[in-house]
Amino acid sequence: MSQADCIFCHLPQASIILENDLAVAFWDIHPVSQGHLLVIPRTHRSNFFDLSEEELLAINRLIQAGKTLIDQQYHPDGYNVGANVGLYGGQTVMHCHLHLIPRYRGDDPNPAGGIRKMLPNGQEFA
Repeated sequence: MSQADCIFCHLPQASIILENDLAVAFWDIHPVSQGHLLVIPRTHRSNFFDLSEEELLAINRLIQAGKTLIDQQYHPDGYNVGANVGLYGGQTVMHCHLHLIPRYRGDDPNPAGGIRKMLPNGQEFA
């Protein structure tokens, strides 16, 4: 995907919830849970491993600010933070983005292990 075709490179300003010089944050349009936030670098980078140290710091600052915002608005009981890298890592938009996903008591009967669905044959985390 080229920068010209990238939906995140053409994000409407009105969608931006938090921002700094190198990164922006916005609500996921297909949220896993209420308050699911995406944080991206302003510059088109294909994936997490293409980020500069400065971009990593800028993104981390927005993740921290996002957590504060989500805590105030939604009062979650936990979080998942992560990035999918590459087609086989589950990445569907090829512009680096980190997910800040609030988790709520009862949203999964067995939350142990965090990202549980990767275990073979649907096994539960032990």
